[in-house]
Amino acid sequence: NWTVVPGSGALPNGLTLNPSTGIIGGAPTTATGSPFSFTVTVQDSAGNTSPAQALSITINLPLTITTTTLPSGTVGVAYAQTLAASGGTGGYTNWTVVPGSGALPNGLTLNASSGAISGKPTTSTRSPFSFSVTVQDSAGNTSLPQILTIPINAALTITTTSLPDGTVGVAYAQTLAASGGAGGYTNWTVVPGSGALPNGLTLNASSGAIGGKPTTTTGSPFSFSVTVQDSAGNTSLPQILTITINAALTITTTSLPDGTV
Repeated sequence: NWTVVPGSGALPNGLTLNPSTGIIGGAPTTATGSPFSFTVTVQDSAGNTSPAQALSITINLPLTITTTTLPSGTVGVAYAQTLAASGGTGGYTNWTVVPGSGALPNGLTLNASSGAISGKPTTSTRSPFSFSVTVQDSAGNTSLPQILTIPINAALTITTTSLPDGTVGVAYAQTLAASGGAGGYTNWTVVPGSGALPNGLTLNASSGAIGGKPTTTTGSPFSFSVTVQDSAGNTSLPQILTITINAALTITTTSLPDGTV
């Protein structure tokens, strides 16, 4: 006759005490009120009752992966995100991509001990990449699978590969273009030491527009390299560009011979 002493407290919701065996069993339904304290007595075959024994059961919240979204990555750019969990008995380990649930992007791996996803994506083919992850706590409990998705952007690339000629004294206007990365291209820059724009032309860092009026042909053709950044701060590989500046259009005839009737 194992008994929870009336008024001494209560077992956690969902658990019961078997009066014949003394087994406490069931599935806890809530952690509210934890730890649960109570006292128990037992009788022997002669009907003698033991002194009350105070007991306590702590109920942890369910083991749950709390990471629900992951940022996008870019081909060739280092990626680093650590998954998080709560509940259970702590000491989270054995982070695992559930077999058959999908796969991490090529080039990325999941650290089983820390939950860190890291590496450099190698392709955006099949993006976004969806997969499910589980984790265990220190008691060996396994979480329910958490579905996650990582979009992988194509490598940030300057797609302008050639520029038209300019002419001394004539307005020049060309806007560079890019693709891939996280979009929002900005910080267009002529790489220091890679050459220079023609005299009289400038590169707008925000828009990528090259504009102005060339002032000389000396040094033509003008070669230089350009980079751009996306909204995530990733920087493209340098793109080599060249602008040829032609001399100003001039009528070179300065005199004409006489004529005769």
